[in-house]
Parts: sequence; C-alpha cells; structure tokens
Amino acid sequence: MGVRAMVRNFVLRSMVALALGSHPSHAKPPPDANPALGPWFQSLQDPETTLSCCDEADCRPVDDRIGQAGYEVMLRGAWVTVPDTKVIRRTHNPVGHAVLCWSPNFGIMCFVPGPGV
Repeated sequence: MGVRAMVRNFVLRSMVALALGSHPSHAKPPPDANPALGPWFQSLQDPETTLSCCDEADCRPVDDRIGQAGYEVMLRGAWVTVPDTKVIRRTHNPVGHAVLCWSPNFGIMCFVPGPGV
C-alpha cells in the first residue's frame, strides 16, 4: 500500500472516529478472556497503519482455515477471506486459537493465525 493510500485510510478512520464521538470504543477482549492476556490483545497493531487493532475493533478467537486465496475466518456464519495485508505474522499466540480484530465500521483490521494452520 502506498503512502497516499495509507494517509487516506488514516484520515478516513479518524473522520469516522470523530463522527462516532469520543465514547470509548466497544473493543475489548472476550468476556471469558484471561485478564493476563489483556496486554497481548492491546499489542495487536494493524499491519498497514500500525494503529492499535483493539482500539477500533473487537478482537476475538475465531475458527480459521486456509482457503484458495489465503486465510479464511468464520465471521457472522460465513467463511470470509482475510486480506493478506491484515495478517499479523507472530510466532507467539498465547490465546491458542486464531484471533480476529473486526468491526462493522472498519471490517477486518488484524488477524493472528491459529497454531497449526
């Protein structure tokens, strides 16, 4: 992604955030999450913008698989392809499952593959 596209993406996200007001985002770890994992969730950053995924999106464990176009996740009852630019390639995933950071406003912001996929 070029610099102009990154700036445009950042400006668009900022405008939407301002339009939604200064309320705390709905993003948070799952209700049954281990509190010790909070810092790990908060460390997730959008690979394109380096903005925090958990500031703008809900980050949740999800079912994942490898499809014809790359990683796919189960989202709202359907398999959805994860853009390669949103994949966080980490060797450490303490959740033990794939993690998707997604919001209705921004779509897929980050994805951490599950072990063994």
